[in-house]
Amino acid sequence: EMKVQLSNDIAKRVSGVLASLFVDGRRVSQSDCDIAASSNGEIESVHTFGEPGLHCGYVELPDDAIMADNKFYFTLTIPRRIKVLLVGEDDNRHLRLAIQPQPDTPTQIEKKSIGLASLPGENLFDYDCIVLNGVKYLSQADFSAIDNFTSSGGNLLIFVPPDGDMKFYGSGILRKHFASDAIGIGEAGKSGGGSYFALERLMLSHPIFSRYSDVEADNLPQIKFSRIVRVKSSSSTRVLGWFSSGTPAIVETEWGQGKAILFASDLKPQSNEFVRHPLFVTFVNRAIEYLAVNMTRISERFYVGDLIERNFGNLKSGEQMELIAPDGSRSYLAPNFAGKTAYLSIPDAYVPGIYQITAGDSIIDQFAVNVSADETVQRYIDPAVISEKLEDFEPALLSVDDNSFLEVIQRNRRGREIWKPILLVVLGLLALEMFIARSSTSVPEQKS
Repeated sequence: EMKVQLSNDIAKRVSGVLASLFVDGRRVSQSDCDIAASSNGEIESVHTFGEPGLHCGYVELPDDAIMADNKFYFTLTIPRRIKVLLVGEDDNRHLRLAIQPQPDTPTQIEKKSIGLASLPGENLFDYDCIVLNGVKYLSQADFSAIDNFTSSGGNLLIFVPPDGDMKFYGSGILRKHFASDAIGIGEAGKSGGGSYFALERLMLSHPIFSRYSDVEADNLPQIKFSRIVRVKSSSSTRVLGWFSSGTPAIVETEWGQGKAILFASDLKPQSNEFVRHPLFVTFVNRAIEYLAVNMTRISERFYVGDLIERNFGNLKSGEQMELIAPDGSRSYLAPNFAGKTAYLSIPDAYVPGIYQITAGDSIIDQFAVNVSADETVQRYIDPAVISEKLEDFEPALLSVDDNSFLEVIQRNRRGREIWKPILLVVLGLLALEMFIARSSTSVPEQKS
């Protein structure tokens, strides 16, 4: 589902503005809307991608006085396989069954399940997403590996055990990365609490829960928890769901170049009903897909002249890389490596459109560069603002309602036009040159 906002920055209503959506080089839909004077309008479109991989497109408006902002480009990636590492202190049985209930069940997610002791032996950059399932504590070395993975563009799904190390989760993860804090354990029936905590108030507009967006709040499933981690959020915390106690149940954050989602409880059947509810299967699969697909690429905003930075986790150090610009020009790229991660800085994206990055014979990445809308705004600036900016030059404000401003300009002209005398001089020189040339060809004949 794509929503496009159109801006009308002139003091006149426009009707029937037709916007065309192009995906992978072909037009897939058209929509129109009316936009009030100096206001915004919105159109919606739906497109189903039939194949995984890299995709790009743009929204195009009809020709108008300013052509530069009539196209808006975008890119997105649908992975062919999502490689997930499940790390837990048990056998991760419920997660494995949620992803693939039967061995022959078709799934896009390729999983590997390990215990915490096996984590140091894994190359984390081989995976798109890591799930920490009820891990009570991570050593400094293990946490550094996880932190490096996520900061470099990896993705993390965390189920926090109520009997885990709250100092580690509070200061090391929640406070540092989620703008939150762990303030203790919530146990049903204690400290004035009810007989259970319920998962409620889900953010139904979020891609993970969007399939429930048409369900009335009273009809959402009630899932009971007897033990939870009490999380204290701040104004900058992005909360996707709440417990009936009023504390966040699910929080999301950007972790360096990657993303992370934290669930404030574990998956033990003795402490909650989550793993026995159909919502669990939906949440696990859609959370992994949401993290791994990296939807932030769609909302990337690169403008002409920006410094663009990209990173790649599985690039061979000797592989030749090229940048293909929208006009077809090519330039070689020299990435910097930090461990197995390659970092690129691209300072010369001056042509709007879709840029592609190749490694060997394959296109490994693409990004969209647009013209900033601020550069094509047609609204007039308040003359008082201009006068204030130019007060050192004693500006004069002239009205263009009639031709009187021309008289003011004429009176204030300085200097003298000299094009007429220069033209006469040039014509005289041309005449002299013609005379000399004619004289030089009239040489008298000599007798022998």
